[in-house]
Amino acid sequence: MNKREWILYCRSFLLTMGAGLVLFSFWFAVVNCIRNEFMALPPISIFIALNIIGGLLVHYGICSNDKKVESMANSASKHWASLIVMLVAYPVYLVLSSKRKPNA
Repeated sequence: MNKREWILYCRSFLLTMGAGLVLFSFWFAVVNCIRNEFMALPPISIFIALNIIGGLLVHYGICSNDKKVESMANSASKHWASLIVMLVAYPVYLVLSSKRKPNA
């Protein structure tokens, strides 16, 4: 895997992690609405925090430069649970690499 492919994989990792956090926050909101506890302060603050963090990771993965994306992905992948995100990020990497121009 060359440097360009590695950066693209780092971008897909950040996109997958951010989208996962946003989806998890919506799942969290639905579960708390079913239990009629969503209007309490802790569930709303968790929902907002997860959406902000997930949105920032997606934005960071799309808009940041290559060096910052690589350092962010390296620091975010230090936990053992990130192995699951790495496995899910590989299909995202394949989609992104198929959409890329061959000369780019």
